[in-house]
Amino acid sequence: DAARSWKLALLQSIDCHHLVNNEFDDRIPTWVLDPNTRQSENIKALHVRAKALKTPSRQARRDGSRKTCRVDRAICSLTHISQECDLSHGRRVARHDKVSRKLIASLRRNWSVEAEPHIPHGNSFLKPDIIAMNSTETVVLDPIITGDSVDLRERAAQKVQKYSTNEVKVYVAHKRIALGLPESETFSVIGVPITYRGDLLASTRLQLHRLGISLPYLQKITLGMVADGWFLWRGWTDNSRS
Repeated sequence: DAARSWKLALLQSIDCHHLVNNEFDDRIPTWVLDPNTRQSENIKALHVRAKALKTPSRQARRDGSRKTCRVDRAICSLTHISQECDLSHGRRVARHDKVSRKLIASLRRNWSVEAEPHIPHGNSFLKPDIIAMNSTETVVLDPIITGDSVDLRERAAQKVQKYSTNEVKVYVAHKRIALGLPESETFSVIGVPITYRGDLLASTRLQLHRLGISLPYLQKITLGMVADGWFLWRGWTDNSRS
């Protein structure tokens, strides 16, 4: 059928084969066809999702021109610009922080939330993005925006390992006392990896849904995040010419 043919075509393409993954929740990027999204935002997001923006590596496929980054000499793909280049670091941080703020805004309807606590850990500290607490449960959430070829399950597991420490659990216990909450019956960590092109594991979506974060809200978050990738690319393009 038509859907199967398009999926096969994506698998065989250079720029879009990463979009086909059976572990992704295919309901997340349905904003692609949603007539109710803002047209300007949707167009920008579509350019990022399709990797249809001009980059040195993409241009080099057409005319053999230089394909490396002017800043660090790496192969300059959209993934490099969006995830790695020093020139776009500030915008990457802003993009991540915006996702965290939106998750917090949704969680605060049903949870007590603390953002980016500094938890002593050896000679340094741990700083999870979000700690959410209710009368019986504590959940640590840490979103991360990734490249399109990474293993999202592995990234989520790394977050779980990082924040499932005694230091975090002790901090949470003291915080609950300060907030007048009873001892937590359950403690869990949820890593929230999202590709910069807007894909999310189905298992992660279900975890967030259990916390009260709805599918339409997640769709809105990812649409905005992918569209922000367009501004990140635009800023890199302008700055790399100066």
